[in-house]
Amino acid sequence: MTQSKITIREARKEDFAVIQEIALDSMPHRVSVSPIREEEKAEENMRKFYANLVSNELAMFPPEFEAAAFVAIDKDERPIGYVLVATSAKDDLTGEQQAYILDIVVRPDRRGQGIGTKLMEKAHEYAREKGLRYIGLTVASGNESALNLYRKLGYIEEWKRMARRL
Repeated sequence: MTQSKITIREARKEDFAVIQEIALDSMPHRVSVSPIREEEKAEENMRKFYANLVSNELAMFPPEFEAAAFVAIDKDERPIGYVLVATSAKDDLTGEQQAYILDIVVRPDRRGQGIGTKLMEKAHEYAREKGLRYIGLTVASGNESALNLYRKLGYIEEWKRMARRL
């Protein structure tokens, strides 16, 4: 399979509606909800998050919260994936400022083509330009494809967060 030309660029105002579309279209394919959590509530909250994101871009975050959005564009100039990255996160124990992947999604029909890797590499580059030494993310324990990507990119497990139903 020949890979078509993919460009990664910072998201523009008109891209946020497409980011929302990609996120919502991908929701049934995402394995990002814990097996003990209610998927419907998670989906409802994600829909609210993306509605806010589209209505005011990254301004939905507090002023001290620095974030950027990058989109993967195909040869026909169509967004096919995105990554949202914050650069004002702090490590819980050290307090050191770090970058944090808020979300990354590639259209289901375009997965397995290296697009997620390119988006993550752009997020890494952006964080380095901000002078940061670390980048973190959260991923559901059952999301094997994402876990494999992150491991391939050098991410290591720092914490295990556990929960149970009461």
